[in-house]
Amino acid sequence: MAYGDGNTILLSAELNVDCMAMNDAALATDLDEARFRAHLICVRADELGLHAVSDAAADVAAILGDPGTEPSPGYGHAMLRLAKLLTPA
Repeated sequence: MAYGDGNTILLSAELNVDCMAMNDAALATDLDEARFRAHLICVRADELGLHAVSDAAADVAAILGDPGTEPSPGYGHAMLRLAKLLTPA
């Protein structure tokens, strides 16, 4: 992920905070909160032009499914892939 001005850095940091909150929620079995965070990351990343991040967050949201439902297998792997995309090289 390329970083530009200070505002972009701040927004990127917010994406990381949302990703950590999503993962923490999933570990606490609060999957509706994890769904909310995945959707939030998807929208914010798209606004920043971070399409790979947005697509990965959309994958997480799709695997988690609709609120109140059981997620499909593989949501942990999808969350890890998203976290890796947000980690600077």
